[in-house]
Amino acid sequence: DLYGDNGNSIGLYQVSLKVLWDYNKFYGSNYTKNWLLINENNKKIAVWQINKIITALKRHNLPIDKVHIIFAYNSGIKNALNKPIPRKHRNLIYQKVFKDYWKGVLK
Repeated sequence: DLYGDNGNSIGLYQVSLKVLWDYNKFYGSNYTKNWLLINENNKKIAVWQINKIITALKRHNLPIDKVHIIFAYNSGIKNALNKPIPRKHRNLIYQKVFKDYWKGVLK
């Protein structure tokens, strides 16, 4: 689906409107949710967010692995920094999230 999380996440990488707002604030841009419907634009924001997540995980001496990155991407960086990843969430990540479209984003 193009929209997830009750319309709050958009496009191939399900970029949240909060992340788009953060990106616009950081770069002084004014991109809209319609701009996120273009896959390359959506990927650009997703990669930017993942790089922010990796920086935060490093700063807090947490593992830089796909599970922690995806948990932070889905739950928010603060949630990933403040509590362990639930076993149920780890299983969902492995079963559902690691699809072909993440190969170009997560190495």
